[in-house]
Amino acid sequence: MEWNGFFCRKKSSVEDYVREHLCLNAPVIAGLKPAAIFTVSYEEKKMLESLFSRYNDFRIETLHSGKKESIFLYRKSVFFQHLQNRNLRRFLSSLDLGYKEDKTGNYLFLFKERFRKYKDCGATFPHEVGIFLGYPPEDIRIYMEDPYRKAKLTGYWKVYSNEEAALQLFRAYDSCIQKFLQLLEDGFSLRSIVESYGLRKDKAA
Repeated sequence: MEWNGFFCRKKSSVEDYVREHLCLNAPVIAGLKPAAIFTVSYEEKKMLESLFSRYNDFRIETLHSGKKESIFLYRKSVFFQHLQNRNLRRFLSSLDLGYKEDKTGNYLFLFKERFRKYKDCGATFPHEVGIFLGYPPEDIRIYMEDPYRKAKLTGYWKVYSNEEAALQLFRAYDSCIQKFLQLLEDGFSLRSIVESYGLRKDKAA
């Protein structure tokens, strides 16, 4: 199944848009990527919440609400394991934005507040978002210092440092999206695909 053919199709329903959102963010659903941020309508968010509500590991956080909603999709197990990386915590701490190395539980709250101020008050864009989305700290640092610097590679982010590692990850993301698309092409429903990746809630939950 070709990517362009799928993403260029005319969308006429909420489910069509949700299918596209889930395909583009398949690496998060599969646990390859710590998180994703994207914009949805209220109806799309409700459908996404319904799809993920049966699973403990998936979370959808609203970052900002307006005509559209900016949401943060992640798997708890993957996201918080990602934040255990000491280099990531040191980088966030070095920004002097309130991120403390030993307070990872507060990171998402702090980021949500900074994102809200960016959207509502015109504050500086919270570039630390790259850490939460799985970008290497060195690439984020270089971009913050010189956003016009020529990148070695541009894909899911602008790569300035380890091109080989980034390219390998880009290919893994691409392969994951392609697999998700193929499952849809083979007739699997969104719920069945999410279920194949998700961790079912206990009956008592």
